[in-house]
Amino acid sequence: MKRIALFTDFSPAIGGGGAILRNLLRQLKDMHVQWFYTASTTVDVPGSIRIPSLRVSGSALGEVVDFCRLWSGWRKKELMEMAKPIQAVSADVHWVVANGVGIALGNLLKALQPEIPLHVTVHDDPEHAVLKRSRRYRYLSGLVEKPMRQLMVNASSVDVISRSMQEYYRHKFGIESEVVHLCVGKLRGVAPVVRMNNELHIGHIGSIYSYSQFAGFLRGVDMYSRKRGLKPVVKLIGMESWSAERFARQLSAGASVCLLGEKQEEEAITQLACCDFVYAAYPFGRSLRVFRQTSLPTKLSTYIQAQRPIFAHTPMDSTLANTVTQFQAGIVCPSSSVKVIARHVEMIENLEIRSETFECFREEIFGAHNVKRLERLLLRV
Repeated sequence: MKRIALFTDFSPAIGGGGAILRNLLRQLKDMHVQWFYTASTTVDVPGSIRIPSLRVSGSALGEVVDFCRLWSGWRKKELMEMAKPIQAVSADVHWVVANGVGIALGNLLKALQPEIPLHVTVHDDPEHAVLKRSRRYRYLSGLVEKPMRQLMVNASSVDVISRSMQEYYRHKFGIESEVVHLCVGKLRGVAPVVRMNNELHIGHIGSIYSYSQFAGFLRGVDMYSRKRGLKPVVKLIGMESWSAERFARQLSAGASVCLLGEKQEEEAITQLACCDFVYAAYPFGRSLRVFRQTSLPTKLSTYIQAQRPIFAHTPMDSTLANTVTQFQAGIVCPSSSVKVIARHVEMIENLEIRSETFECFREEIFGAHNVKRLERLLLRV
């Protein structure tokens, strides 16, 4: 049985990256994966071990200085301490997710033990999809390009989240990669939505990348609902506690924003399956073009299991727009205009999608081939 040491600079229990890896690890065969991670608290995920993270400064200026020191190679001593428990397991393969410290640690592990193959996973491009979305670090994002290039060249194998990301890294770094998503089993039947009390139910799970964009969407929902005499009910799963009150201000009296908190996958699917449609968005703006063109929202795997039409609020050049259009799983609204959004809400409210359409979506994007592809990558290195 192959021994693999996986490192992520995030908790296994939360976020899209954690959901993808938990899903895939449950289905891998002929290998034992020890998952090392950094987080503020220890989580109860089998096979995972929390290790100390890099020291964090107590001030905003100090955090920026620490950021520059990390990507300039001045925190090697601290990184070597982080590497010790990973080295201690005598793994056959080192596996890192290219996010935050994972990039620097992957390069260090390769330098310390060059004979051990390195596998790299990329869910979001670190420079354009992570740091350029940050107010604090967006102007320093270029510091990550050189370490990221080194990591990709050091890797014996790489998996990415979309075909467009595959092409992006082929062109940028001259490396080949495989596309790997999480794996969803054959879809089960869901009950048809029954409208009660003249309510229009809209579901969302996970991150919202632009609060102003989502607020504009809600104003469009409100415009359409008032015209039709409906009461919007917006269900938010996995959102911060202050979000409900903030977003409720975009809606008329009688409408509501329901904050449902963190939910297990099955419970989330049940909640979303009761909605008239579900919402997904990628941000507008030139600076986030690479992000929306190369990443893919993990929430799509949950939405297809709920089998509700997807309102894709995004420019037409995004992976989200391309995927929803390709499988005819909803509608794409490429505008921030409240009037245009309202027209698209009317379109999706009248849209019926057959279960066979979602099953085709599942099979091609989230089918069992993803597990087989990852197994092949990890076993051949």
